[in-house]
Amino acid sequence: TEIVFSDDSRVFLNDGLGTSAGLAFKNAVFDFSEEKSAESKNEWQKELAADKVPPEPFEVEINKDPEIFGGKYFIVFYTTDKQTGIDYYEIKEGNRIPKKITPPYLLEDQDLKSIIEVKAVDKAGNERIVKVMPEAVPFEKDSLLKYVFSILLLAGAITVWRLIKKKKNK
Repeated sequence: TEIVFSDDSRVFLNDGLGTSAGLAFKNAVFDFSEEKSAESKNEWQKELAADKVPPEPFEVEINKDPEIFGGKYFIVFYTTDKQTGIDYYEIKEGNRIPKKITPPYLLEDQDLKSIIEVKAVDKAGNERIVKVMPEAVPFEKDSLLKYVFSILLLAGAITVWRLIKKKKNK
């Protein structure tokens, strides 16, 4: 079997923007006879053993969109591995048990109080881990009201304490 790419063939990144991957194409010929199959398997094993490079660096973005996951927080990320390819991704949220995932991923900790660790593992077992500490969740109306009330209560307590201290000094 022969695979031939035309001159106008293109590959796009999975970034939602239609960004061209800018890859170089090579034609390929595959022979599916039994004797060649064992030889190809040995070559793949050699390639796996030679791969000591972790997946490419990547970023993890925390998003919230009313159209996705019902408006709950989720993460998106993507990376590549130039030698043997990505095997799987794993996430660990705070003290939770790590688990295999595919992006986008709905976060379990919707309060965003846990450190998020995303691990990309290539087919040779090399890993790259990215840790993300979510920023504080924006104040909601009752949170803001509690915050303002706490400040007023503290200011009142300080004022009363100063008045009592002033009265004792006289």
